[in-house]
Amino acid sequence: MRRSRGFTLIEIAVVVTVIALLASIVIVSFNQVQKRSRDDMRTVQVTALKTALDRYYNDNGEYPVCPGGPNSECSASQYLTPILVPTYTSSVPDQPNNQPYAYVRGTPSDSYGIFVNYEVLLACKTGRNMSATWYGGWSSVCSL
Repeated sequence: MRRSRGFTLIEIAVVVTVIALLASIVIVSFNQVQKRSRDDMRTVQVTALKTALDRYYNDNGEYPVCPGGPNSECSASQYLTPILVPTYTSSVPDQPNNQPYAYVRGTPSDSYGIFVNYEVLLACKTGRNMSATWYGGWSSVCSL
């Protein structure tokens, strides 16, 4: 009587299926961790930017206004870098996806907003004395 050594085709298929299933679960979990990490980075960056803007306000009595005037939106990194660096902060970063944070200074000059486009959390706005109509009026207020 001859003994068979090795695995059947069905046994190999089952093992490959289980490995593929486990790998897909790990990949999805890892992607979520990466998104949360980028969201945490956004929170840290915006908190630092808010601190720099408040220091600017304490020295100048108003927040910087975008080139288009009050209530117009501009790129925070492009416009605020020459104003805030190096006196108030070391840099004005872009978001982790290389998109700039949107900044707006309102009327009166003691109001501003920054739009934060999170990946896991909902997109929101943060700042001081923000207008309800900024960023389309639909975005919620961040709890930063």
